[in-house]
Amino acid sequence: MNQEDTFELFTILLNSLKNRGLRKTINILNNYKIEKIELEEKTLKIVDMVCIEFNTSFSEVYNSKYSRGENKYIVGFIVYYLYQTHTLREIQNSVFTSLSKGLLSAYKQLIFDLEKNKIDNSSYIKIKNKLDLKLIN
Repeated sequence: MNQEDTFELFTILLNSLKNRGLRKTINILNNYKIEKIELEEKTLKIVDMVCIEFNTSFSEVYNSKYSRGENKYIVGFIVYYLYQTHTLREIQNSVFTSLSKGLLSAYKQLIFDLEKNKIDNSSYIKIKNKLDLKLIN
């Protein structure tokens, strides 16, 4: 961390202390740290499992300019499984910072609706069944 980053951090911290007070600022920092660690462990497991099933890396999905075709299903599966324990805002803030909550919700809905369109999505249904079994164990 360089001097500019340190200065920015202290400025933000002082503003928080002025606006919220010492106790609230300490509580916010403590709660955020606990949630972040818990979310990262679960997130990494799910992201890795989904990317392995699609033979891709998360960096390829995350850095792709568009979420079309298979990428939207990869994002959808990740959001679908994370959404069982976290809110869309948490998922957006921790994993898909460049995507809106509306898009994340739409991609999640693709996975919810897989069973309705069995003919077109049979390969994705098989992947979903595999991931369901892996995540149960």
